[in-house]
Amino acid sequence: MRNIIIGLSLMLISSLLYSSNLIAAAVYSGTVAKTSWDRNAGIFGTALEEVSFLPIYMITLIFIIGLVILILEVCSRDFISKMKRQ
Repeated sequence: MRNIIIGLSLMLISSLLYSSNLIAAAVYSGTVAKTSWDRNAGIFGTALEEVSFLPIYMITLIFIIGLVILILEVCSRDFISKMKRQ
């Protein structure tokens, strides 16, 4: 049960951090629109690049770790309960 809480907490924290990173890029895109921006990436894409992709990679890694912890815990519980039934 403890691993389920840890996995869900990591996923929730990473989701909140990801959304705050996108909000920061959206706020900054107003400044980027007034200055130069990349035509291929667009205004929001340029703002997202300037805010930095490193936090997004770290947030994605934290989410994946939480998901793996959650899946391993749920699968181990199913496996143990199936073994007890036999």
